[in-house]
Amino acid sequence: MRESSDDVGGREGSPRPPEPCDDYGPAYFENYSSLRLSPEDTAPPYRWGEPVWEESFGRIASEILTRLKPLTVLDAGCAIGFLVGALRARGVAADGVDVSAWAISQVAEQVRPYCRVSSLTEDFGQDYDLICCIEVLEHLPPQETAAAVANLCRHADAVLFSSTPDHFDEVTHLNVRPSEYWVGLFACHGFYRDVDFDPSFISPQAILFRSMAFVPAVVSGYERWAWWSHHELVEVRKHRDKLYAEVWRARQDASEAEAELAALRSTKTFRFTRRLRALWAKTRRRAE
Repeated sequence: MRESSDDVGGREGSPRPPEPCDDYGPAYFENYSSLRLSPEDTAPPYRWGEPVWEESFGRIASEILTRLKPLTVLDAGCAIGFLVGALRARGVAADGVDVSAWAISQVAEQVRPYCRVSSLTEDFGQDYDLICCIEVLEHLPPQETAAAVANLCRHADAVLFSSTPDHFDEVTHLNVRPSEYWVGLFACHGFYRDVDFDPSFISPQAILFRSMAFVPAVVSGYERWAWWSHHELVEVRKHRDKLYAEVWRARQDASEAEAELAALRSTKTFRFTRRLRALWAKTRRRAE
């Protein structure tokens, strides 16, 4: 959810501007699917009781538990608590915070004691094995993102992070950035991408940031990742060129075959045997 900045009051007596978190009330979650999906895709409203959402977050929770094995997790920007509920159902001590009081009021009863209203720039009160921040920070005003990232890094040694790099048409997206922007902010606090962890079960742009004090190990990991990515790209390009060559040869063969067929059709024999071939085709169809 988008975080609210400090109020900037107008002249005395002027109407007070709405709180940014007012954007995340019933209407937002009722239309959440249409905000996130293409017109060809459909999904039910974002609420408890809709199996598609509970199953989706259940899969994410299972991946987190199996691959990262955290004992404690904070979902920073938990909305109505799907991930918190899924993690707790799997034995993880998970909490959630969200700026939207309405969203927290919609958290399932069994999960509600573990979710509270809070800004991501406010101290979380305790440390966690893992903090999840999934499609949240693009909602913050740009001037608040550095403080939010610093707060995430203060309270965990690992942050599972995702923020859309290109969803500009959502009106609540105030700070859509490419991944290098977020990588730079986390690096200021000694957090770097874990290049050996694939977080694509979250989203294509997801990153697992870890606290890494030993810079040579960080550089070595990035170099290994870059080398293998380059190697894979080279091999993909070789395969592409091979396929292009095969397509070119196939087209050439087809062109030669068409020329031979045209030459055959122009012969007297082809013209004189037309009726015989038609009769043969008709007899064959009857036999079938």
